[in-house]
Amino acid sequence: MTHQDPDVLQDGEVTLRPARPGDADAIVSGLNDFEVSKWTAVVPHPFTHADLRLTHDDGTSKWPGHAVIDWKGACVGIVSCTDGRLGYWVARPAWGQGIMSRAARLAVAACFAREPGRSEISACVFAGNPGSVRVLEKLGFARTDGACTGHCRARGEDLPQINF
Repeated sequence: MTHQDPDVLQDGEVTLRPARPGDADAIVSGLNDFEVSKWTAVVPHPFTHADLRLTHDDGTSKWPGHAVIDWKGACVGIVSCTDGRLGYWVARPAWGQGIMSRAARLAVAACFAREPGRSEISACVFAGNPGSVRVLEKLGFARTDGACTGHCRARGEDLPQINF
C-alpha cells in the first residue's frame, strides 16, 4: 500500500499539489501573459520573479490554501478555495482542455471536506471572461443578484464583476 499525501489531489492527468521552488518559472511565465493577468484581481502586469515569493522567511507558505495545478508533470496554474471563496488562473497553453474544471472541482471538494459545516462557496469573475463563467457553471455555481465592480491590478481599473 502506498502513502497518499493529503496535500496532493488528482483527477486523471490533473494534480493539485503544494508549490515548489521549481514552479517559479512556470508561474511567472503564466502570470506575465496579459491575457491571463487581465482576468485576475491582484496580479500586476508585467509579472516578474520579483513579484513572486512562494514562502515567508521562516519557510512557511506565503500562499496557504493555494495549490499548483500540475498537468502532465508541469505547473500550468494555481487554484485556491479558502474562506469559502474559490479563485484560480491557468496558463494560456492549458486553456480549453477541461483542466481548470477538473482542478476547481478537486479544490471545491477539498474545501467542503476541510469545513464540513460549510454550505456554499462563492466566486466572482470579471465580466467578459466566458471561460471562467463556464468553469463555474459546470461546477454547479449559480449567479447571484446584484451588480458590483472589482479592481483589476493588471489593467489598473475597476471592472464589472459577475458573482457566483
